[in-house]
Amino acid sequence: TTVNVTSITMGAFTGTLDFSANDNNVTLATFSNSGTGTRTLNMGDSTWTMTTPALTPWDQGTITGLTFNANASTLVIAASTAPSAQRLLILGAGLTYNAITINDPGLAGTAGRRPILMTSATNTITTFSITNAYDIQFANSTTVITNGFSYSGAGGSPVLFKSASNNGGATLQVGGTVTLTWAALQNITKTGAGSITATNSFDLGGNTGIAITSPAGGGARIVSG
Repeated sequence: TTVNVTSITMGAFTGTLDFSANDNNVTLATFSNSGTGTRTLNMGDSTWTMTTPALTPWDQGTITGLTFNANASTLVIAASTAPSAQRLLILGAGLTYNAITINDPGLAGTAGRRPILMTSATNTITTFSITNAYDIQFANSTTVITNGFSYSGAGGSPVLFKSASNNGGATLQVGGTVTLTWAALQNITKTGAGSITATNSFDLGGNTGIAITSPAGGGARIVSG
């Protein structure tokens, strides 16, 4: 069973929103849980799909009073329409997620679409995966990714993998093997026992602890926003 709702706002909500009993899949344009009310969110063993093409599909920016249980859920950022000029903000503040998947239909060469994982404190993601992306940016803090993952961009439009600010750096603490192909990396510091290897890729500067191998020949148009 899938629960289809336009949006949920529970920042001022007091009580428990519990999807763990029936493990319903959830499809939403936006979900805002930012606030200070004494509240509990149990995501259940289900898939939460966020469909808005702009602004903030997932808002956990202020977690005062929040008890958060990701359970075995998967959070999917999958905009339902073509790219917009807005950035997609995934706001978190020191939460632990089971799985997050980025699936961006704006892959086809539009620099204006920039999914961003924003963290005001260290977020932990057990399983991070990318099925379609043009530009993924991490805030200037630490994101912990427990398992390894792989993703390939394209020779003509490598995936941007960078910090959200050109004036600062993002730290990725990885526990597994991360393999990127046709990527452009900037201001990323790798920590943790895992590794990040990028082949046929571009070093835009400010990277630490990442093995980046340039393409043997040819070129690409890289737009860093």
